[in-house]
Amino acid sequence: MAAPAGRGRGRGRGILGFNQVPSRPGGIPTQPTPVKDASNAPPNKMSQQKDQKPLSPTQKKPDQKLFSSNRNQPTITNGQSKPSTPLSNSPNSADISKLLEKVESMKKSEILSQLPSKIAELCKNNNGASIMNDFTKIICGKAIKDPEFATVAAQLCNACWIREQLNPLLRSPLLSAIQAEYKKRKELNREQFYGLTVLLCELYNVLKVQHQPLKPLNNPVCDLLKDLVKEDHVSEDDAFYFFQEMERVGRVIESDNRSNMDDIMTRVREICISDDRMLPSSKCRFVQLVELRAANWQLSQDTTAFYDDLSQDLMAKGQ
Repeated sequence: MAAPAGRGRGRGRGILGFNQVPSRPGGIPTQPTPVKDASNAPPNKMSQQKDQKPLSPTQKKPDQKLFSSNRNQPTITNGQSKPSTPLSNSPNSADISKLLEKVESMKKSEILSQLPSKIAELCKNNNGASIMNDFTKIICGKAIKDPEFATVAAQLCNACWIREQLNPLLRSPLLSAIQAEYKKRKELNREQFYGLTVLLCELYNVLKVQHQPLKPLNNPVCDLLKDLVKEDHVSEDDAFYFFQEMERVGRVIESDNRSNMDDIMTRVREICISDDRMLPSSKCRFVQLVELRAANWQLSQDTTAFYDDLSQDLMAKGQ
């Protein structure tokens, strides 16, 4: 499918955060605790709490989660994040850095067929946790600088994610890395913001837990997409990346949270009607999104070809 004009100028970055999945209940039961002499017992905890002032409605406990997810899903928070852990100085770090040094110049087929096995070999013979920690920081950093590479970066992460050996080592560092990037999203320039949006959307599209998408990513993904089209006038690049990612993850967004998709599509219709300065080729793609959703995210080949040809014709006419 031909890309609308303006593609490639944006380079973005950033993303949201998660916590590790809590362990499932059902462990080995503990032995009952013997009854102790109450005379030597410490002051009752409940009596101590009576003297504490209750939190006001606007106050939160220090580590209170803003929202939680299914116990089998990671959790995303928007609180203060810890400073990013720098890359280690161990030989392991040098090995993974060298392996990923020229990853952007490799063919997609080479990246996905060769790197996961090489990473697995490094983890097998060295400190796997340290290697995967460095891997996630490097790959996310490269993706944020290059939105086009961000798609491949997400697929590489998924290729490691589905490996039984690598998943336990990758999960926590990856979610922590994207959390840290997401929390810095307001500090990014527009070029970097595109990379952040693409990386997050693509991870949301491919990563699965028990054959289900990472549901806690739904709200951050939708927020990033809404940011692309929040202005009265939507730029050419904003429209391009918005359409590209909506076409790819729209079905996943809607299956997780129809209300979020309703909000996004309401904004799409408003833009089609009111943005007189929007390029015709971009507006063509937004109309395509409306029809795509109406068709349950599966347009016929003829309809898709119609929009592709029309968009190309509009660009050829110089808008």
